[in-house]
Amino acid sequence: MGTMALNFTLGFVRHNDQFLMLFRNKPPNQYKWNGVGGKIEHGESPHEAMVREIREESGIVVDDVYFRGIVTWQNRRQTYVGGMYVFVADSPTDRFVAGEEGKLQWKTLDWIINSGKAVSNIPIFLPPMLDEDQRPLHYSFLYDDRGNIQSYGIKPVAESILTSQQSADKRGTFQSR
Repeated sequence: MGTMALNFTLGFVRHNDQFLMLFRNKPPNQYKWNGVGGKIEHGESPHEAMVREIREESGIVVDDVYFRGIVTWQNRRQTYVGGMYVFVADSPTDRFVAGEEGKLQWKTLDWIINSGKAVSNIPIFLPPMLDEDQRPLHYSFLYDDRGNIQSYGIKPVAESILTSQQSADKRGTFQSR
């Protein structure tokens, strides 16, 4: 696979020991629980897009978002390819306002990993991304034509992506807290 555009963001908003999850009412990932996020607009950094998406989809205003890695995907015929920057943010409140994307609920990490109701790749990439000592990683998923994960790979995030995201992170580190 060559260079892939990373056009989307995905965020996991944390309050205490729970994460704000969105039950998507439209494709992709319709009828599955996911983090909040969306398309990066023209002229917007991934960091800016994530802060905006959290506000638009939940009404929550976060001080900052912390880059934790990237996720890319493709199917065998390469007719379905894409990628996203993944962030974690700490919410100052447990109150939210659901938007047009679907209903929102706070879920525990255990529920996200074990319920079988979250998007299928989240239990694979989210737990390591929450490890404060873990360098951001690139998770690449290969899907069959029915949307089932066939295989996945994990490698360090490319240095160019790492550098650009580190400069956007006010703390200058990649710790998630």
